[in-house]
Amino acid sequence: MKKPLKVLYTNYHDGYGGGHTTYLMALANSPLTINYVATPTSSDLYQFLQASGFNKLLPVGFARKPKHLGLLFKSAKKIARFIEEHEIDIVHANGDADNRTVYLAKYFCKRPFKHVFTKHNSHPITNFIAKRKFKKLDGVIFVARSIKRTLGIKPLTLNHTVIENGVNTTHWQLKDEPKLPADATYLDTDKIRLTSIAGTMHYKGWHNLVNALKTLPAEIRSKFVVTLVGKTIPELRKLNWCNGDYLSEQVHFIGFKTDPRAYLAHSDIGFVLSHEVETISFACREMMSMGLPMIVSDYAGLPDNVDNDINGWITQTNDVESIAKVLKNIATMTPKTLSQMKQAARKKAEQEFAIAPMLEKTQALYLSCQ
Repeated sequence: MKKPLKVLYTNYHDGYGGGHTTYLMALANSPLTINYVATPTSSDLYQFLQASGFNKLLPVGFARKPKHLGLLFKSAKKIARFIEEHEIDIVHANGDADNRTVYLAKYFCKRPFKHVFTKHNSHPITNFIAKRKFKKLDGVIFVARSIKRTLGIKPLTLNHTVIENGVNTTHWQLKDEPKLPADATYLDTDKIRLTSIAGTMHYKGWHNLVNALKTLPAEIRSKFVVTLVGKTIPELRKLNWCNGDYLSEQVHFIGFKTDPRAYLAHSDIGFVLSHEVETISFACREMMSMGLPMIVSDYAGLPDNVDNDINGWITQTNDVESIAKVLKNIATMTPKTLSQMKQAARKKAEQEFAIAPMLEKTQALYLSCQ
């Protein structure tokens, strides 16, 4: 019987990592391989893994800019030594900075290893050097079919596969309705409760929903209440994404939450309306797993999550009018129809978003590289 493969995962984020953190937490805890993680000590990934008792950690920083050339070489040598000492078989990178470092580590490492990369964003690869490096990888994972279609490299002459992000559908599920959070008493209402845990970065498109609400007649707009998990309003107001009017009595910015399940349990519908960067969205799949039908934009892999008018709605990207039209339809929905859509969202998550297939397919790619 062959020994399990030893895999070193790299993560360049030195703070909040968003979906990268969710992805790497899942892979690091996979029972199918022996896993190690190289990441800055300041990253949330490092903090979460350490708190969970995961001790196969390599604290290392990754150079993001040319002026950090010294750090690039220092980190590459450190990773090379780690690969040799722990007899690593595969190094799995997840961003430009750590991927670049892994490439360089090959020149310092006496032990051969396979180099795998997951493309987490929807940016096409246009730089000549980047294209050449990309094609030298031993394996590539795309987390959505749309990324592969828009990659910008033809023909794709490498070992590649689409492995959509999986979520822990046991963790992300509505069991007994939890207590209403103290900072969200406004959710104790008969209004339609719209919530997003996808974050409040500009590309997430949440401001388009706020602006769509502003276009609706008062009697329709008043039927909704909105919760945004992410940066709070003082941090966002100066950016003026909603022309100074954030509908503060109706739209609630509650800050970052490590565990937002209680907020989702007291919500009706989720939304992710990204117009850049996004791939397929862990947050979207987590919300659907909690039984929330989703409003999504037709950007990148987001539409792959939703069956229109069954477990959610697909809107046009960056289109306020398109979102407003969906909100009008939702405002006329019966409680029975909403309940059916909630059940359909949970069913979709159980059938298609489970984490086990993601882990199994990832291991299959590793084996195909050997």
